[in-house]
Amino acid sequence: MKKIDSNALIETEELVSIIIPVYNAEKYLEESFNSVKNQSYSNCEIVMVDDGSTDASAQICDRFQKDYNNVVFIRNNHCGPAKARMIGIEHSHGAYITFCDADDSMKSSLVEQLMKYKEFDLVSTGIDVIVDGEHSRYDEANIPYGTYKGESLCYFIQDMIFVSDTNKRGLNISMSGKLFKRSIIDEIKNNLDLRIRYGEDRDFLYQYVLKCSSVYMNDYIGYNYIRRNDSSSKRYDPEFFIDANRLRNSLMRAFAEHPLKNVLTEKFERQMRDVYLYGIKNKLGYEDLFHTVFIAPYMKKEYKKIAIYGSGSVGKSYVNYISDYHDCNIVIWVDSKNFDQKIMGIMVEKPEALLESEFDVVFIAVKNKLDREQIFCNLTKMGIDEEKICDDEPLTIDLF
Repeated sequence: MKKIDSNALIETEELVSIIIPVYNAEKYLEESFNSVKNQSYSNCEIVMVDDGSTDASAQICDRFQKDYNNVVFIRNNHCGPAKARMIGIEHSHGAYITFCDADDSMKSSLVEQLMKYKEFDLVSTGIDVIVDGEHSRYDEANIPYGTYKGESLCYFIQDMIFVSDTNKRGLNISMSGKLFKRSIIDEIKNNLDLRIRYGEDRDFLYQYVLKCSSVYMNDYIGYNYIRRNDSSSKRYDPEFFIDANRLRNSLMRAFAEHPLKNVLTEKFERQMRDVYLYGIKNKLGYEDLFHTVFIAPYMKKEYKKIAIYGSGSVGKSYVNYISDYHDCNIVIWVDSKNFDQKIMGIMVEKPEALLESEFDVVFIAVKNKLDREQIFCNLTKMGIDEEKICDDEPLTIDLF
């Protein structure tokens, strides 16, 4: 490798610090580092933080530091990505910050493209997701590209968790492929819970956006997220829920002080229910029990008495979801086939029993659209008010 002369850092351009947290990434570190050092934007500082790796990652980082004058290397005891990123920021010198994971890579023009819009408090681009060599675009398709300031920024903040009143994700929560300002990071750093290992990117990103006066959504794709077969996303870890609670507490405190606290709190609570269900499925080993987790759509506050039609996998998921996560009661559970038997401790009855029950809504807990439509017709023929029937498609949990 050729050593970079420190004089090559152009003084007329603002310094950008690229933070790379490293943990047991020896197999991918060389490729990742090469993509970072080959940026077309010349005034970059590379800050590598080894988070207590047990492989050869630290030795590789040390070699990079010796070979390149614009590389800063810090060794640290294992403390998780949130703390490692913050240590990197504290040891960096740039007015602008971006991040790269040690097993991903950056296209050579990424920083240059980000810095074209450096006047904005946040610049966000799309991500190229690579799985077994196959590429797919993951970007902000649900939030239109362009400039957000003033009134439009309010709409952006409202949509950063979920878009409008839908269940479509808003802002891509990855820390990578984005440009941040150090001055704003300094405003939020003391409010972040650096103990969080899962969801730490949400804690940082959402709190950062709350302090922004302007955002630019760029349709450029310059970051390569490489999904590995050895991913830890489905590894048994009961402490996942400790992290989830820390994430919830941290962001609820941040939202409580914002003028849009009501809409942010409602959407974030909805997101956290998904996170907890993800943990049940993928962190506690209940993948077989909850092979597909379904969520009852559009739970409204006025729904206090719930009826459920359908006792298959969707119906069972609805019962779990509603019983555990909502302040309401399941007053009756019916099915046209599996009636007169107890499932999950609840007696399933014939559909005709609905006529003798008081409920605010009946959820048709069936996956097939044609079956839901037929059940809807049957219920209206029985005399059930169609305003009390919800035949929307079940929502499927598929996070991260």
